[in-house]
Amino acid sequence: MRKPEVAVIIPVYNTERYLSRCVDSVIAQTLENIEIILVDDGSSDNSGQIADAYTHKDSRIRVFHQKNMGAAEARRTGIRISIANYLFFVDSDDEILSTAVETLYHHCIDNNLDIAYGAYMRILSQKQYPVYHPFEKILSGEEFLSYILDLRSICGCFSMTRRDIWHDDVFTDSNIKLPSEDVLMNIKLSKYVNQAGIFNDIVYKYYCIDTSLSITGKLSNQILWKQYFEIIRTDLENRGLYEKYEKSVRIMEIDRLAFYLSRVDKNDDWVKQVLHCDSSDFPVKTRVLKMLLRYPVFCTFFIKANRFVKTKIKTISNV
Repeated sequence: MRKPEVAVIIPVYNTERYLSRCVDSVIAQTLENIEIILVDDGSSDNSGQIADAYTHKDSRIRVFHQKNMGAAEARRTGIRISIANYLFFVDSDDEILSTAVETLYHHCIDNNLDIAYGAYMRILSQKQYPVYHPFEKILSGEEFLSYILDLRSICGCFSMTRRDIWHDDVFTDSNIKLPSEDVLMNIKLSKYVNQAGIFNDIVYKYYCIDTSLSITGKLSNQILWKQYFEIIRTDLENRGLYEKYEKSVRIMEIDRLAFYLSRVDKNDDWVKQVLHCDSSDFPVKTRVLKMLLRYPVFCTFFIKANRFVKTKIKTISNV
């Protein structure tokens, strides 16, 4: 049997309703010489049994069961037991287009890439719409880092990577589950990237499901975000890059505090540093968010003003 060209790794945790849809989309890939690894991350529903049943349907499928340690550790397990030179990660409640693996694999081979990103289809209820990158380009490792730190970017998990760039220090402590792990992992991964490709081929179907962590916000609390940004700062400082990218990190911190936390403890030293940093050259949106975080009373004013304007518009339109 030939060595598989790509390992498709699927972390699985309590997604019995969607798992078959996901696995079937991987089985249907036009690039057939792949290995399919399902890592059951301590599921308490029937996900583990569904995964095991697939080993009898397709000889390319292997299943590994472990205690619940989070998606990042499940990916780490998948990397460890895979043998292919390239990796593609798929969340078990999503699916991929039939040409996804072949498309990104050829991008990697043709351009000698360590990582290749595709675009994706965002699906909410019965509606779906494509989400594209602002450009298609081959980036250096540091350009890739800059792209990830730019809030206008859409880097997610819709990528294929060379296996040998996954060093142990890319992963965080397995005892800590953090929000937005994909972005954090890519920041740390960028130090091992020589070339990254950004492409607008749609390869992935991302389902906005009510129970997913990104939607429920279960991991969005101030303590975890504080740990999250401490890891980013430490990583950039160790690489001698924090001073260069401090502005980008501060903008990201303000964004996370504004959009992911309902209550902000402004007595915390980290929050004080964020809210009192020099933001004179920040984008207007970021400066407004920072002002609203510092002076929440303005937020109430803007909400009331917005409602007043909408009421006036509705009254005029009814005349």
